[in-house]
Amino acid sequence: MSTTTRTLSKPLATAVAGIVAMAVAFLLAAALAPADQAYAAPAKKQVPRVGSTFVVDDNTYKVTDRWESAREPGEAALVKYGSKNTKPTVNTVKYQGKVYEVEQIGKAAFNTAQGRKITSVKLGRNVDYVGAQAFSGCAKLKTIDIAQSDIIELEYSRRTKSFYVDEMDIGGRAFSNAGVKNVTVKCGSANKSYQNAIKKALTSKGLRTTATVVR
Repeated sequence: MSTTTRTLSKPLATAVAGIVAMAVAFLLAAALAPADQAYAAPAKKQVPRVGSTFVVDDNTYKVTDRWESAREPGEAALVKYGSKNTKPTVNTVKYQGKVYEVEQIGKAAFNTAQGRKITSVKLGRNVDYVGAQAFSGCAKLKTIDIAQSDIIELEYSRRTKSFYVDEMDIGGRAFSNAGVKNVTVKCGSANKSYQNAIKKALTSKGLRTTATVVR
């Protein structure tokens, strides 16, 4: 029995010796490796530069103002809508942990395969410009909420006792062929003169004349 045991132990001893040799070689290689190679830190993500683009939720954005800090967030334009969300709110977007204020909606941004599927859209307080044909062809739109945005600025005339458009940052035909027949526009005011001025402004950019403007 003792002879058999000694005969079987030789292969086992050889295997153990091989494993030990491999372990020693690995430890020596790790010890001799350059410090920057052995402990390489993960590459730091670069803050997107002005003019560069990034994609979030299949939407493409273009940086218009570089991100500086939490108190000085970056600014971006939504240039192409690709999200499956049919009820989007355009106001801010988060990329690489940093918040960007979406101040612009680019030319024909929603005139895309997914954009033409939206049924409502809300423009937040950061949005102050809508490009030409931005919502052109979005025929399924039932609600357009611009109450918080700055794309239309109205002034009140004491002489005529009515509101009028003082400034409008909307490109040509931005709303052409957009919305269902009785599409509703939320403007943030219950004043009829105010609502009429908003409707006049939007219809001049292609919105249906059958649209209803409400608070």
